Amino acid sequence: MDSILDWKLGLEKAGGDARVYAQKLRAFMQLADASPAVVFAALNRGELDKARESVHEVRVHADELGCTELAARGRELELAVRAGADTEMLYGRYATAVPDTLCAIAGYLAG
Repeated sequence: MDSILDWKLGLEKAGGDARVYAQKLRAFMQLADASPAVVFAALNRGELDKARESVHEVRVHADELGCTELAARGRELELAVRAGADTEMLYGRYATAVPDTLCAIAGYLAG
């Protein structure tokens, strides 16, 4: 699970306050859950800035919270969108990392 959610790192970045970290994780779950659909729609409409901004927002929060796999997949997709490269495979990796991350967060929050 550490490759998906490094909770020790996330907790450290939250100042060591487990309650604050849990609150941030819960808020992030809503943002991350909606992201694949938002990014997919934006890419299909050719709205590359919107797609990149959505991925960027999730990636920054994922990195802050220790969601290492999602942050890495987001970074790859963000760079590809910015470069105007083919995003199909990278979008698939990103979209797959989201539910994996949400499951890892849910497991952590369940204790």
